[in-house]
Amino acid sequence: LGVPHDGIDSAMDCPGYEGFIMTHALNLGENNFYWSKCSVRAFQEFF
Repeated sequence: LGVPHDGIDSAMDCPGYEGFIMTHALNLGENNFYWSKCSVRAFQEFF
């Protein structure tokens, strides 16, 4: 769907260390089952 990993390309303002679904590395935490604002934005642009 064109959703980049957090902290990369158009998702630079969503650091990967926050641990959302599209983080590029394993980072266990409270955000693991949530989309970052960058992922939500990419979904909205796609649909």
